[in-house]
Amino acid sequence: MEFVRDNSFYDFLCFLWIFLNRCGFHNSNFPAYHTVTAPIGREIYSIHYVVSDELGNAASGYHAQTNTTTYPSGTDNYRITIDSTGNAVTNITNCSSNFDITYNRGIKTIVTDVPGGATTIRQEWTNPVSGIDHIKETKTELETQPDGGEVRTSFVKYDDGDWIAQSATTSDFMGRVVASSRAGAGGVMLTTSNLYNNAGQIIQTISHDGATTVFDYNELGERTVTISVAAGQTLDFNPQSFTLAGVIALDKYNINLTTVSTENTEGELWNHIASISYRPGDNVLTTSVQRVQLTGLSLTNNSKSISVDVDSNTIVTTESINPANASKTVTSVNTTLGITNVTYSVAGYETCSSSSLGGVTEHLYDGFARRMRTTNYASGRELKSVTTYHDDGSVAAVGQITANSTNTTSYSTQQAMAGKPGAYKITVTDPQEKQTVNYYSGNGQLYRSEGATYPTETAFDAAGRMVELHTWRNESGNSDITRWYYDLFTGAVTNKLYADGKGTAYTYLNDGRIATRKWARNITTSYGYFDTASGSIRRTDYSDVTPSVTNYYNLA
Repeated sequence: MEFVRDNSFYDFLCFLWIFLNRCGFHNSNFPAYHTVTAPIGREIYSIHYVVSDELGNAASGYHAQTNTTTYPSGTDNYRITIDSTGNAVTNITNCSSNFDITYNRGIKTIVTDVPGGATTIRQEWTNPVSGIDHIKETKTELETQPDGGEVRTSFVKYDDGDWIAQSATTSDFMGRVVASSRAGAGGVMLTTSNLYNNAGQIIQTISHDGATTVFDYNELGERTVTISVAAGQTLDFNPQSFTLAGVIALDKYNINLTTVSTENTEGELWNHIASISYRPGDNVLTTSVQRVQLTGLSLTNNSKSISVDVDSNTIVTTESINPANASKTVTSVNTTLGITNVTYSVAGYETCSSSSLGGVTEHLYDGFARRMRTTNYASGRELKSVTTYHDDGSVAAVGQITANSTNTTSYSTQQAMAGKPGAYKITVTDPQEKQTVNYYSGNGQLYRSEGATYPTETAFDAAGRMVELHTWRNESGNSDITRWYYDLFTGAVTNKLYADGKGTAYTYLNDGRIATRKWARNITTSYGYFDTASGSIRRTDYSDVTPSVTNYYNLA
């Protein structure tokens, strides 16, 4: 087969090598990417490797990571890509039937496009613990309204059950979201609505529980006022026409105000932003002030800001850059406490940081730009954290090194599991040479651990929720199984049953807050929620002699 090489890649490589040499990168090694395409333009090979010079010569000590793509039928409709770990991804496209199939780590994904309808995504896989075949499907349906608006509803379906509406978004003819809904317990849709002004800005949102938030804007269109009306409060002003002073005078609602202005300080312009809080029955409180310099900046003073928090701590942050080596230095000075922190980075990678309290941290990266060592210096002591990698890019070991000890945990490469499509195991060896074997399904979920740890095995349902936990009293005997059951619409736990069939049951309000909890010993706890004009009340009652508990909360 004839290959095509893009010479512009090598021109760029020469420039990058010269540039990074000026930056002083470790050993002048740096990552490079290269893609090989066939004459018809489709990718057949890509490589991620480390080069050491302007000619693109590979650096020693690094194993290139590759992706190889073949086309068994000679067309783009059928392709197989194998990555550095040996994992093969198969993709089949049927243009006439509008579907696309992908096989990856034991998971089959089918994307079906219906002209004028919803796109359906279907995933199929086998749980490695239970052996059950699972299916998850999602789709979003679009319904056009007579007024030109539209409703987009997202659905999910598990194991060929019924379609479940998860959320819905209603937009007007201008594309603005006027209502959004999510599924509550039992499938009840909880809706939040939005109201807009003539400028297209949101001025009011009304939650499903009646709580309201009102917004106002300055002449530049920036949101500067947020007024919170709790669910137990009445709305005593018109959200479409009010004065801030009038609402403040009511002394009834939580109000957050942001003021924005431009100031001239010593001949330079600064942007001044202050956040102010009003609470019913309380004094006005400035929660933060930030000043950002706009003019008079340079390479040695690329940016400067001064911030003051609610406790009057003042922090001055400055940034300088050096184009010659692509470095940036950020200095943060807490003038109140007398603490200075400095961070230094090169080409976007943090290489060093220090504090006037005495701590210094240095970072070192390998040719793939992966962090390989972090060294912390403090009080005359040194702690190194080291990470090494396998040839496929996965972590091989992590270590903690001090003057007196070295503790290393190592990890094997992924080892495929026979008879369990997509599943693999990784052996972990701790500093005491004890080994734990962890087993993962194709989607990366840990489903079993054994060895130097208590053996456990976990099964998941089609939604990815844990439904079974297997434990053993005798490793050669049968397992004890703890099971979880969930609300179909919200995923909240409704029951947890132990191996003896006893367990805990939960019920919920429509908005997902817990309503009752029933212990295996037949004691029920009930939870009550009450919104008032001055805040809220939370009450907990027990079915036995345990005294009830009532908590009162103010609006803050």
